[in-house]
Amino acid sequence: ESQIQRKLEVDVRKAKKKLIMAEEIGNEDFIREVKLEIKTAQGNVRDYVAETGRTRRYNRERIVTS
Repeated sequence: ESQIQRKLEVDVRKAKKKLIMAEEIGNEDFIREVKLEIKTAQGNVRDYVAETGRTRRYNRERIVTS
């Protein structure tokens, strides 16, 4: 169960990294598409946590920037 949750969290982080790239490029259509991808990935985590009763770890979904 924890490995599945971690994979879903990785998917959220990947999508967020893609959003940063899209914003740097400035392509509005791509930004919109990636934001939808983020919402979908977060929804997958939300659904999985609800099904299994596990605790959602928001800190694992964050992108750390320096």
